[in-house]
Amino acid sequence: MNRLEPTEGEDLLSMLPGKLEDMAIALGLKGYRGSQLFSWIHKRRVMDPEEMTNLPRALRDHLSTLGPILPMKRGRVLLSSDGTRKIEVILMDGSRVETVLIPEGNKLTQCISTQVGCAVGCVFCRSGKDGLKRNLTAAEIVGQIFVGKGEHIPNERLSNVVLMAATSFSIRVSDTFPAFRFGLMPALNNDSLA
Repeated sequence: MNRLEPTEGEDLLSMLPGKLEDMAIALGLKGYRGSQLFSWIHKRRVMDPEEMTNLPRALRDHLSTLGPILPMKRGRVLLSSDGTRKIEVILMDGSRVETVLIPEGNKLTQCISTQVGCAVGCVFCRSGKDGLKRNLTAAEIVGQIFVGKGEHIPNERLSNVVLMAATSFSIRVSDTFPAFRFGLMPALNNDSLA
């Protein structure tokens, strides 16, 4: 895929509470059901609609038709002697990116990919080997927090997020800022996510 912009689609991970409330209303439900859904995903980190037990059956059935909430899965994890963990993230289209957890005491910095590939092509970096393929969606950016959380050790707290491969930041704004607005900033400020 050589497109720079990802295909548009309805993904639950990148929807703000207001959008989820609108979706619930469009399904004939009360708007607060959208806020409940947001809480299930972003506070409880539940990705299976069947486990969202306080949502009505009609909403859970609808959610099941939209595809996976988390648009990726964890691949290999490489552990360094200093505790740094490099995590391969496999996206729905088969593309692979990396997210990196760097510990410092009980604090943790997570480096998040924002693109598949890189246009710069630094000789030391694997990401630029094949050039820039595409930008990640907001859900793919935020989803890396969820993937990384699975590799935290007890008492680690996510305290910093660094964006990687933002070589064309001017075209990243539409997905990167929403990711910070509802996904990354709560991860830094909410003990239930960190």
